[in-house]
Amino acid sequence: MKPGVTSIALIVRAQTLFSAFAASESLPVFQTDWLDRFKLPLNALGTTFVRARLGKGPLNHKLGIAATLYFDGSDENYPVFSFPSESPKGSSLRVSSLKYDLMADDKTVIFYLEAAVGVPVAPEGWEQASRNELGQSLKSVVDGALRQTRSVLDTLVGVYALYQYPLIWTRIHDRDGYCFVNATTKEASPFQQQLPADNFIPFRVDASSQVQDGEFSDAVITKAGELIGAQLKEPLIFLKDSLWHSDIRTRFLLQFWIVEYFAEKHSARLPHDEGMRSFVSALEKMIADRFPDYLQRFTARKGELLRQTLVEKVQACCNDLRIQYDDATFRRAKKVRDALSHGAQYRDDDLRAMEQFVRELARHIVRRELECRGVFLAGEPIPVADLPIIIPAFIRLQGEQLQTTTFAINNGEISVRPNPHAATQISPE
Repeated sequence: MKPGVTSIALIVRAQTLFSAFAASESLPVFQTDWLDRFKLPLNALGTTFVRARLGKGPLNHKLGIAATLYFDGSDENYPVFSFPSESPKGSSLRVSSLKYDLMADDKTVIFYLEAAVGVPVAPEGWEQASRNELGQSLKSVVDGALRQTRSVLDTLVGVYALYQYPLIWTRIHDRDGYCFVNATTKEASPFQQQLPADNFIPFRVDASSQVQDGEFSDAVITKAGELIGAQLKEPLIFLKDSLWHSDIRTRFLLQFWIVEYFAEKHSARLPHDEGMRSFVSALEKMIADRFPDYLQRFTARKGELLRQTLVEKVQACCNDLRIQYDDATFRRAKKVRDALSHGAQYRDDDLRAMEQFVRELARHIVRRELECRGVFLAGEPIPVADLPIIIPAFIRLQGEQLQTTTFAINNGEISVRPNPHAATQISPE
């Protein structure tokens, strides 16, 4: 090690396991030690190394511990109208953990991708890692390296989706971890994995009161005919799909589409903007008199000036359904939607906050639309004019800073919550 050059390195790696749709006959058995050990040359710090492995079962390997946040202990009885990350009255935030195994038979093919990078850090980083107390500066370095390495791996997975998609047909498991290495003493700190809490936290509901002789029945079952008759197929399917997406971008867009769906339905009752109509009429007459060569082009485009904006439609929808509308918050959500839809830049903090707002707004709209059609899943039916004004919690509490808690388990075997679509590959121990 050259004088003046730090001997401490931050080692970060991102891993993803897939069940590949591939022929298994001529493949070797997957070596599970690849998951827990790797070599990274310290003389090439700053370079990202990519590795891939392909093999088959049989195998049974401990992946580690998964932590999951949930709300529990509500004072409310079933049913509870709630949505992910909304804490029902009296409930508290809890953490549960399970040990998970990776299991595969001899017909299952496992495809493994890894990206790893070494980043030089100041010598005090080793002391902080030894105490498991990362300072803010070092934590920022760790967070940035984790994001960058995961981004590299996800980019390569996207290329496989373009090139050889059978290799990534079913995602089993993601795992991102880091450790610190002292090149002088050849020591390494235990591998750790940060577990940032997704802002999509479930509530553990007590539905035992709805079970009799093993048969479950609640308002959804008893009013199934009314619910189907309400003909809200598209928004309810969007809601169903959004519940199962772990990617916040997809979840946000699916839920935003629900808001747009109802905004379009309610826009028919919007009064015409007579002021704008008069302006466009006067403008058309002026062009016809002074710039006749442009009249045909203007006539073809004048509908864009008269078209109702999405902001106007959503406001009308909220007013019809007796939901408090906040213009600044919705415009902020629309800005994120536009950025995602058009491939423009957006801030992660804005996406997280607006996903939470749109998630709540979409559910209030669907619920109130059903109630306006006479379908009440909780309580007795009441006239539309008597429905209380709904004030979304996000709007009510928007002055408070929304924070996401970060958890880390330091036992050398850290894993994230398993993908619900990969239950056949990952099971609790």
